[in-house]
Amino acid sequence: MKNKTYITIFILTLFFLLPGQIYSFDESTSTEQYFKVEYSLGEQSVWNNSIPLDVYITPKSNFTKVEVTFNHGAITEVRYTGPQFFPVNAGETYQVQARVYPKEQGVHHVTINSIAWEYDTNYTSSTSANIQIDENLQIVPQTQTYKTLNVLKYVLIIFIVIAIIVLSYFLVMKNLEKIKKWLEPEY
Repeated sequence: MKNKTYITIFILTLFFLLPGQIYSFDESTSTEQYFKVEYSLGEQSVWNNSIPLDVYITPKSNFTKVEVTFNHGAITEVRYTGPQFFPVNAGETYQVQARVYPKEQGVHHVTINSIAWEYDTNYTSSTSANIQIDENLQIVPQTQTYKTLNVLKYVLIIFIVIAIIVLSYFLVMKNLEKIKKWLEPEY
């Protein structure tokens, strides 16, 4: 019963440590003629080093077909899984999310474009994110939450390995007679 309590406390602790949006850089440059485009960076994943990039779009007019695109260099991969086109209303803020996967250390430049496709012309507003990545493909500066989650990741891996070893030992000991019988040669 105590083991289940400790495991429950451990899992709940992980859920409470899951980060919200941590970073918001003021160095973004935005062209706000048609859209107000802002972004914030979430907490980097300790499992695959991906960084959530939340984009907030506030249009100045109603548009029926808006697309969000991401331009980036070769050392960066950006994955956006939202809809390619969606309608927007003036004054309402819309949020889309992409994930940035750094491939090398350095400054990763990601340009976020919000494009309204109209029958006679297109309207575009942009902003740029500059993300500093170190040699371990981790964002600079690292937050205390990231460091804590990284330690908990290794504790969890060690816990799982120990649990597998102990479970294997008990299964072998319980079925030792069956295993011996199975391994005996048939004469």
